[in-house]
Amino acid sequence: TIPDDVMLSIKTFTYNGGGLIGFHDILSTSLSKVFGGIGGVGWHESLNGEYELIIYDKDHPIVKGIPSKITILNEEHVYSRCDPKAHNILNFSFVTKENKIQTYRAAWTCRFGKGKTFAFMLAHRESTRYNPYIIKMVANAIRWMKQKE
Repeated sequence: TIPDDVMLSIKTFTYNGGGLIGFHDILSTSLSKVFGGIGGVGWHESLNGEYELIIYDKDHPIVKGIPSKITILNEEHVYSRCDPKAHNILNFSFVTKENKIQTYRAAWTCRFGKGKTFAFMLAHRESTRYNPYIIKMVANAIRWMKQKE
């Protein structure tokens, strides 16, 4: 666990204009609201096989140079409700046991005070974290956070 004084420093930094990137289960921490989470984590599920990340907002700078669909393998997804003001960037789709396509938000941005945050709900597995497109997305997110608006 992260000490309360450190959490307060992170929140203050972001609120005052800093940028913050969170992965996988960040919404299960006290930073949830910073990332636009509401209501805690809904479920956390391990999925085997191939799954698609589908860009929702093709014009957002975070997905510049990223293909419209990225295939990932054997990932864990954290589903959580997020603030309606959070800006959806990427969806995650898979076929359920009932043979239906299920789609959830996989990544979004949020404003916290003067700061910007980027939440990516996957990246439990190393193969996802080190996927060149995911690395590029994180680099793009850092550049986006530095931009003044």
